[in-house]
Amino acid sequence: MDPGREGLLELGEIRGKIHYKFAGELIIAILLRGVPDSEQQGTFEKLLGKSARLSRAVAAIDDVLACYARDRQLR
Repeated sequence: MDPGREGLLELGEIRGKIHYKFAGELIIAILLRGVPDSEQQGTFEKLLGKSARLSRAVAAIDDVLACYARDRQLR
């Protein structure tokens, strides 16, 4: 992952108001590891098309990150 990438974490009082906007950057960097910059967009689009059926996993990832933040007392 390029060290110049930035992400955002918005904390709210309730689970529905917490937004881990940096998580998308991490996932994309993991998925595209080793892919040349010139091929990243096309590769990502192909992966996205193949994984669209896994959208329920997003809720699970949100739960895991919320538990982590709560355990670490980050909010």
